[in-house]
Amino acid sequence: PTARSLLVRLIDRRVRKKRNRTRTGTLILRQLLTIVSLSLRTARAALFVDSSWWNWGDAWSILRKSWDDTKRAAAEGVEALRLQERLKSTSVGPGGVTILQYLMDHWTPNYLSRTLQTSLRDTLQNIDDRNIQRIILNRFDVGKSSPHVTDVRTFELDNNCMAFDVDVTWESEIQAKMMITISNRLAS
Repeated sequence: PTARSLLVRLIDRRVRKKRNRTRTGTLILRQLLTIVSLSLRTARAALFVDSSWWNWGDAWSILRKSWDDTKRAAAEGVEALRLQERLKSTSVGPGGVTILQYLMDHWTPNYLSRTLQTSLRDTLQNIDDRNIQRIILNRFDVGKSSPHVTDVRTFELDNNCMAFDVDVTWESEIQAKMMITISNRLAS
């Protein structure tokens, strides 16, 4: 390799690292804003359960719990940024993206569909809401389109361990049909 090609690689690596840091920071901020938004909406809903009086106790307990969740998510985000800085990153290149895209095209209809269905079914069974008695997933389909792999990076964790960071875009055609049974008594 020439000196110019090494310099181009070094600059490219620094640009990718900065782009990854920005992308990770954006994801962390988006997650924090989602947690805060959901907690405020949940507290508002708890506050106005019954129109005759306001339920301040439940609203404050929801806000206190969500504050703890927000602090935990922020700490995890900062730790993720620190870990990302320590990792050595290498871009896989077009050949690796092509192979991974081939796998995605073949895994989506069968394996990915079953995995997402199992995950959704487990999540629905673990919903703990006093207004919902149960939720049953009747039908689930991911459709025909598969995720499109845009970039792949590898990270050397130690001598015997490697991690992959795969960026995908996916205009999914996911369809789910569920049966929701509402409890006889609504929350008061």
